Amino acid sequence: MKVYEYHEWENTFVIVNKGIREKYADPYLSGEELIDILKETVIDSLNILDIPNSEENMVIRILEGGRFYYVYEALTNLFEKKPLLGEIDIKSRILYDPKDVVTKVIRDEGICKKAEAVKRIFIGDTVASGKTMLTLLDRLGPCINEKTQFIIMGFVTHYGLDRIRKWFENKGIEYIFIGYGGLLGLGSNLTDMTMGDKPNYIPNEVMDYAIARLGREIAEKLCVVGDFTYSTKYIHKYIAERIIQLWEIGRESDDFNTRRKASNLIREGLKRLMNMGIEIDEVERLLAEEYNRRLFLVGREYKKDRLELDSVLNLS
Repeated sequence: MKVYEYHEWENTFVIVNKGIREKYADPYLSGEELIDILKETVIDSLNILDIPNSEENMVIRILEGGRFYYVYEALTNLFEKKPLLGEIDIKSRILYDPKDVVTKVIRDEGICKKAEAVKRIFIGDTVASGKTMLTLLDRLGPCINEKTQFIIMGFVTHYGLDRIRKWFENKGIEYIFIGYGGLLGLGSNLTDMTMGDKPNYIPNEVMDYAIARLGREIAEKLCVVGDFTYSTKYIHKYIAERIIQLWEIGRESDDFNTRRKASNLIREGLKRLMNMGIEIDEVERLLAEEYNRRLFLVGREYKKDRLELDSVLNLS
């Protein structure tokens, strides 16, 4: 395990272990394998922090993905005093807006009241545009004091963290950021967390490993994380999502090696779906569903019920 300190901001670190490096280089890494990596990485992250274990701490989980970062479970095992737990359900991308991601609080289990007396608040979450986290912070704003410290860890973008950092600094609140594998770039759809979009900060060991496995163009353009709940819970949808992203990269590329690699990875994904017992008709429906979701992120609509495998396999 290695820890890199980001030089432009205070209290901002990037943590890299074997599992995180594999996640950046394997489009289909998911399920139990990913969960094991997340459990290991949260322990690694907490071990680099010099935090008294007897003080009042709180974990906030932004549902549903926040449950899969295992911050609450790790703190419960590591600290003498069990942390408070607050949960809030914030839905994002419910509408398309070219200016910013649209969010809405669906359910709040009284996190504001719980946060009033705590010393620090831990949040494990995926930060892309940062809008979901800002929605949470705006709700917490009236309840916390300037001595509250926030510790945010997970897969993150440089852009999203910068928005959050400015929110904290404007209010004089201390923070610690821990990015898993890097501070990623943010794609033009405000969702894709990539290695190539700027600004970013990716340690060479992570970038070089992904390029060696995927080729430069796919490594830089493919969303590293994908839908986080899909990747930990709905694996068939996650695989379909990844196939669509690889199809987009492959068909838009003029590079022979990129197209060949994308085609091979697509075949691997389709084989995984079929090995799960999913029939071809259902695979084509799944692909259409995920393609529609992808286009929605940029304000477009796909009206077909199926996306033919021949089109995907031929990058057409």
